[in-house]
Amino acid sequence: MTTDITYPPFGKSMLYLSTIMDTFNSEIVAYKISDHPDTKLAVDTLNQIDTFPKGASFHSDQGSTHTSKEFYEIARKKTLSEVCPIRGHPQLTHQ
Repeated sequence: MTTDITYPPFGKSMLYLSTIMDTFNSEIVAYKISDHPDTKLAVDTLNQIDTFPKGASFHSDQGSTHTSKEFYEIARKKTLSEVCPIRGHPQLTHQ
């Protein structure tokens, strides 16, 4: 699984689209749109999924929204085995 927040322009303002993608089949399994790119947006997106497959890992760009304590604790409760890979470790962040 992977997650990110993107910023599609919307008229004269900006919206923030948070997605969670299953990297096995590239399916978007959850998404949320908000006026603010904050932890609440990331958590609300994560909460659209009841549980993840056993042993699933979760990758992000490690921005503050996805490394917050609140996000981490919710992700761990949803049976994710690996939530925040070691920052900058190429084998884990696919760089």
